[in-house]
Amino acid sequence: MRADELRFLPAVRRLQRSGVTFTEALSPDSLCCPARATLLTGKLAHNHLTLGNDPASHGGYQVFAAHNDLENLLPQWLDNHDYRTAWIGKYLNGSPRLPTFREPDWTYFAVPLQ
Repeated sequence: MRADELRFLPAVRRLQRSGVTFTEALSPDSLCCPARATLLTGKLAHNHLTLGNDPASHGGYQVFAAHNDLENLLPQWLDNHDYRTAWIGKYLNGSPRLPTFREPDWTYFAVPLQ
């Protein structure tokens, strides 16, 4: 997202005024699923193999789960060092839409069902 696009997001602007602004942050990928998979695995897309946002583009939760060890991700690494962790918001496209869906080792996991 470019800074000039914030004018369309009043709620985000309110958060910005009361929090931190990352002026030099970069995303590892322009698509959400590969970027989130990179955050979770510490690998770039060509290594975690989540290349798109849905199965048709070789992405989404099903592809991520098929090619990565779900028991060896960021929350497990942090949990092993006694950090509390939280994932709040959208996870990966195609994540199971069940109230009981939860990835392992997140201290707090709040993902919308819609």
